[in-house]
Amino acid sequence: KKEFERALLVGEDAALTHHALAELSLVMGRFGAARAEYGELLREQPTQARFCTEHGVALTLVGDLPAAAESYPTALRPDPRVA
Repeated sequence: KKEFERALLVGEDAALTHHALAELSLVMGRFGAARAEYGELLREQPTQARFCTEHGVALTLVGDLPAAAESYPTALRPDPRVA
């Protein structure tokens, strides 16, 4: 975790680093931290399907089922920029 935080400080790719932190938080059982990291990612890339899906997982694991239910459909919407 410290290496990823250091990467942010030295100007490494923020999206890639936040995604790594989010995934690390999920596997470590730090679901609230994962939710926060995915929230950060989605502020910049609100239609990114992978982030929406993983955010939904984090929301489910912290017990916020209504928010998770909103996140999953966003992941299923096609993004014309990716076509």
